[in-house]
Amino acid sequence: VFSQSFTASFAIYNVANGVDLKGVSRPRCITCNLIDGCSFFKAVFSPNITHFILYCLGPGIPKVSVHSTKDPSRYVIMEDNRPLAKALEDKRLPETLFRTVQADNHDLHLKLSLPQGYEANLLPLLIIVDGTPGSQSVTEEFSLNWPQVLCSTHNVALAWVDGRTGVGRGQKTVAVDPRKLGSLRVKDYLGVVELLTRLPYIDDRRIALYGKAFGGYLTLKMLAATNQLFQCTAAVAPITDFRLYSAAFSERYFGLPAKEEHAYSTASVLEEVNKLKDENFLIVHGTADARVHFQHSAELLSRLVKAEANYSLQLYPDEGHVLRELHSIQHFQRTVVNYLQTCLKHSVLLELPEEEEEEDD
Repeated sequence: VFSQSFTASFAIYNVANGVDLKGVSRPRCITCNLIDGCSFFKAVFSPNITHFILYCLGPGIPKVSVHSTKDPSRYVIMEDNRPLAKALEDKRLPETLFRTVQADNHDLHLKLSLPQGYEANLLPLLIIVDGTPGSQSVTEEFSLNWPQVLCSTHNVALAWVDGRTGVGRGQKTVAVDPRKLGSLRVKDYLGVVELLTRLPYIDDRRIALYGKAFGGYLTLKMLAATNQLFQCTAAVAPITDFRLYSAAFSERYFGLPAKEEHAYSTASVLEEVNKLKDENFLIVHGTADARVHFQHSAELLSRLVKAEANYSLQLYPDEGHVLRELHSIQHFQRTVVNYLQTCLKHSVLLELPEEEEEEDD
């Protein structure tokens, strides 16, 4: 299934002025093997470029250090997050794998987080969908959030995918027709899903999707493109029609709505509501969302009601795209975790009586 492993690091390089005899620049890696457990970095330089603050973001416990530009190997640790490291010493954290997979004759980057002892179990799969142009989902950045809780506590496999147009590939980035903004990404994700279901420890009857904003848009498009392949889906603040989204973004990829009506209609989730009516999905939205206006979900809900579709809905009054109130954040995490946990266990609970009846026969 997998062609090879790869590293999803993010290093800092020094690009010297000038090139070699072949006209090729030879950048020098500043952060490679600089700090143990660190390969994913962000740097902030002083105004005179004599020093820089280095943020080690993973894969180990995040750290912050100050370095001299002349000799980066000499540094002072400002924050080592020792209490966090101590708290995690006796915790069963997920095992993370990075792989390159072939789908539709393109190399796609995949990150898998698996509970310890995963090879001895048949695991449900949750795919965290992003795919926003200019974003990178498959990285070595440290993360400890509700998806990791699902993985380590409830034995759910997690997957992130960077498609053919994902960043972090340098000159290997594939140029595509911008009007195929969603269709190619959906194709990439579905290709990876097909490969993942061949793994001996993945249960192909228990696959779920989670996405926010553009990721929420892709999850709904994936539901519409398949027939109950996914057990359930959580779409948070989903973009449902690019005519309702930021003009700077939409017109960059689709052109003017008056001239590209077909492209906008093809990309719209609202045109495919009938394909969603028998699917199991949860829509979450803050009513004061200024990035993906609540109108996106309102238009979708209106059409879902007319189609007599089955869906679940969770609204957060006066909350924006990023939840601010602590009680809203905690409620959101409980809602999503409980929804996904319930639906991913549902098929197993339904099958138990059938197995008992077969034994009685």
